[in-house]
Amino acid sequence: MNTVKEGTLTRAAVERLAAGEPEWLQSLRIAAWERYESTSLPDPKDEAWRRTDLSRLDLDTLRPTEPRSVVADPAALPETLRLVVTGDKPPATVSLQWDGSLVYHRMDPGLAAQGVVFTDLQTAAREHGDLLKKYLFTAVRADESKFTALHAALLSGGVFLYVPKGVVVEEPIEFALYGEQPGAGLFNHTLVVAETGAAVTLVERWSSAAAGERGLQSGVVEIIARPGSQVRFGSIQNFATSLDSFTVRRAVVERDARVDWTLGEFGGSLTRAELTSLVSGPGADSNIFMVFFGDGRQHLDVSAGMVHKAGADHSTSDIQVRGVLNGKARSVYRGLGQIEAGARACKTFQRQQTLVLSEGARSDAIPGLIIDEYDVEQAGHAATVGQVDREQLFYLMSRGISKQEALKLIVDGFFQPVLQRIPVESLRAELPGLVQRKMGM
Repeated sequence: MNTVKEGTLTRAAVERLAAGEPEWLQSLRIAAWERYESTSLPDPKDEAWRRTDLSRLDLDTLRPTEPRSVVADPAALPETLRLVVTGDKPPATVSLQWDGSLVYHRMDPGLAAQGVVFTDLQTAAREHGDLLKKYLFTAVRADESKFTALHAALLSGGVFLYVPKGVVVEEPIEFALYGEQPGAGLFNHTLVVAETGAAVTLVERWSSAAAGERGLQSGVVEIIARPGSQVRFGSIQNFATSLDSFTVRRAVVERDARVDWTLGEFGGSLTRAELTSLVSGPGADSNIFMVFFGDGRQHLDVSAGMVHKAGADHSTSDIQVRGVLNGKARSVYRGLGQIEAGARACKTFQRQQTLVLSEGARSDAIPGLIIDEYDVEQAGHAATVGQVDREQLFYLMSRGISKQEALKLIVDGFFQPVLQRIPVESLRAELPGLVQRKMGM
């Protein structure tokens, strides 16, 4: 998985990238590239895409990223990466990647002694090939769409986290990705495998420089939660508006396992973020807590889904999403709670609310339920879109608070029910600052 740097994204670039890799991974890349070339962009008439305009997307002009070297001194890192490892409480286990290249890595020796694997995908393919082959692209297929096929063909960043049976990782593990090169493509892949009875928390931060030339990020996150395991996953996406972002995140949640997602979608010019938990075993549980904030002319297309598979009796799921729009931003929210036939006594619920701060912003909310089982304990959804309460605004301003500060207080309060559910302290502390910057304060 060496980063290629010649020309545009072509089959030759894929072959250079695959050089020296295991044969199975080379074959996967080539097959994915062929799928990419033979597949069209989504039909704008397709219900899943008709509210998101892809006409400005030009994949043919993208370039591979230039490779970067490992950095020994954190002072040489870009500020957004440097702060991850030089703060008041730096993580004991962390991986930093710059333009798809691993530049800084630190592993807690105690975790390594227990068999925990946390490494970039290049190292995983070389040192843990059998494990990687067993799980890679099992939750998200490489040939699902043109975007996942391009991602699989040019896979060049991300991490592999493997936690053996019964191992409980107490402190959060962190991964940060930073893109700087204009007009380039980022193809990061996160794969988390928690074996039976294991527990782990992974926190990701994605960001990029404000380059003029438009680039693309096409990412995939896969979580495999084996019976009785617990995985907490937190992610903040804060790309510059010179980058379009397409991400598919999916978890397979087996018997009595639990996966909690906490996500913040703030960046990108055009962002498409698809998130699904496949609740696959009896007693399994999954929760999604998501916030998003769009301003300017951002377009945020986010979806959150829970699918209770046949045989996943007494499983539960919950989705809580809150978004804010300003300027001429637009959001599209698609929610799904699905209970397949044969998944008995399940509970699924979703709540989505969008707060609109300006007349030029627009939000579409499309919640949905698909219930194919008669024995259901609970299934429901709720979605609302509304403007700022003028009485609340008037009350705050009558107390001597400026309109901008009053709006921020209202937004903070609006986000609070989701923010207080965030299980990772560092994410809880970071999100309010992002909100403040989005409001120009």
